Amino acid sequence: MARSLDKSNAHFRRAVRKLPLGVSSNFRYWGDDKTLYVKTSQGARIWDLDGNEYIDYRLGYGPVILGHRHPEVDAAAREGQEVGTVFAMSTEREVVVAELVSEMVEAAELVRFSNSGTEAVMGALRLARGATGRDGYVILEGSYHGLFDAVMWQADVESMTDVSREPDVLPFGKGVPGLIRDLFWHVPYNDAGRLDDASRRQRDLGADPVTGDEGDAMAHGSSRTTRRRARWVGRAPGPGGGLKSTSRAIPARVPDR
Repeated sequence: MARSLDKSNAHFRRAVRKLPLGVSSNFRYWGDDKTLYVKTSQGARIWDLDGNEYIDYRLGYGPVILGHRHPEVDAAAREGQEVGTVFAMSTEREVVVAELVSEMVEAAELVRFSNSGTEAVMGALRLARGATGRDGYVILEGSYHGLFDAVMWQADVESMTDVSREPDVLPFGKGVPGLIRDLFWHVPYNDAGRLDDASRRQRDLGADPVTGDEGDAMAHGSSRTTRRRARWVGRAPGPGGGLKSTSRAIPARVPDR
């Protein structure tokens, strides 16, 4: 039986009057007559307004790794609400979670929480620049580093006519200052040689080397090179090239979350 999207389409026509493309993120827009709206969820499955069932491989880009409406997670959330919802102050549990992160991730000696991956990368990039005194950084083609000017760039492969030369690197859209282009190196994913070359060109470089939305896309060199360069910079932070690593799993090829 053919899938019906009548209710989702009707909701889209209502939503588009107040939300650009009828959604809060361009990545959720799949077309005027194909955009879905979730009605409910359970475990690894979601149902749209028309009752169509789907396996949710996105899982909120990571946070829903245990599945939707997991009873233990829901119970913990309700328990936390007994303390409150949002404060402009710190709480005891921030330290508890930070200690757990440090225990699980050896390199995380100090932890700073953020509201989004975009904020996390912005903070990491600023920290790396402050520590190294240099402005250069790496953008990996195919990775999503966040929704801010410094990283909203991509290779223009669609307009390539001469495959013997590198594609032009363009911003995702209007409003991104062109002068930013001189600050970063644009490197293909899984090309350790290019990453190594960029790190030697008299710059300390920040990189976010893990892609997302690609399932089992494995790093065959880029991540190892990143870690090697990061260790090298840690031992010798003086003049010359280097690499600051701020690895994080992130969605790919998406200009807007």
